[in-house]
Amino acid sequence: MFSPEVSRRELLKLIGATIGGTVLGYPTIRMLLGSSEEGSETRTQPPPKVKTFEDTLNQALQPTPLNNKKVDEDGNDGEVRAMTDQFRGEKKEAVEIPRTGVELLEKFGLKDRIVYIVYGRPAGGWGTLGGSTTAEQTWNLANERRKVISQAISKPESQFGFTVINPVYYFDNRSLGPIKDIYVEKALELAPQNKGLVALDFSDIENSQNVISGFEEKLPVERLVYLAVSLDIEHFLPSGTLEAGKINEFSQWFAKKHKEWSDVAKIFLPGFVFIYTFGGGKILNMDQLKQYYLSEGTMVVPIFDGCGTDGKKLASMVNYIRNLPNTEDYPALLGVMEFQTKHGNRYDTVTPGSTFKTLEGAPVFFFASQ
Repeated sequence: MFSPEVSRRELLKLIGATIGGTVLGYPTIRMLLGSSEEGSETRTQPPPKVKTFEDTLNQALQPTPLNNKKVDEDGNDGEVRAMTDQFRGEKKEAVEIPRTGVELLEKFGLKDRIVYIVYGRPAGGWGTLGGSTTAEQTWNLANERRKVISQAISKPESQFGFTVINPVYYFDNRSLGPIKDIYVEKALELAPQNKGLVALDFSDIENSQNVISGFEEKLPVERLVYLAVSLDIEHFLPSGTLEAGKINEFSQWFAKKHKEWSDVAKIFLPGFVFIYTFGGGKILNMDQLKQYYLSEGTMVVPIFDGCGTDGKKLASMVNYIRNLPNTEDYPALLGVMEFQTKHGNRYDTVTPGSTFKTLEGAPVFFFASQ
């Protein structure tokens, strides 16, 4: 078994020597790693009973509740119907604040679901969303991509809980101005009928706060509740890194905004702060990252690049699970990027289905097409 001090190079060497190109997921990691309680003293959530890495995986690998729930004529269970009501903008009274992270996931019907995220700069930009210009085209593209990904990962679309379009709002490094207001407004307007959310992507915290506050003055709360955000750490100056404490401060600010919008609109959807760590992007002091804001209904999700072979993806995933707070009541949330959708094998040497396997056993499957 590996010790916490094992180097990434040693891990990759051992994985490559023992299992080669085999598709790997959490069951294999359980065998390789054994248990881990690393970072238990630095958790920012209330101190629930700590369980081992192996215990968490054993529970996650039990048969999915999706197989045991009563479904309607469209194949949707109760959680899906509840989410559909929210997406339609039907106003609901607030429910009791969840006591744990797991309860928060269950409240929004996220447990064991896939949250599919489509990233890029529309209107002649880059990434998967670079193939669209208008908000209408972006949603059509995202829905078509979801169908393709559904087949690629061998999961029915009924298991997809949310589709998130993730347009890059402003990118200093490429000298592009902000996305036009009409695009953002229309994207948010169309979110309910697409069972989706709109996560604006930024490479600067102050800028993101200014932009979100600006939209707060322009848009009704019935639109704002569908707004999420992502931070692209790779492009944070000067070093492409971001302290967990800074992320916590920003996430608390956004979570408070999200709760205010939800309370006024009486439309209760999850808030998300996604953290992209492509390339050299790195979260510092990751064991201090707070992922659950219970009273505000917001979650923070790092998404790692997973470039290359199965072994490299596994090594990246292990690093996050080793360092993120991870307990029975507050399971670590983590997403993975796939690049085949737009970039072919420029970054990845394996299929989207293989990349998805990296998340096997996760409480929620955050899967992002780049």
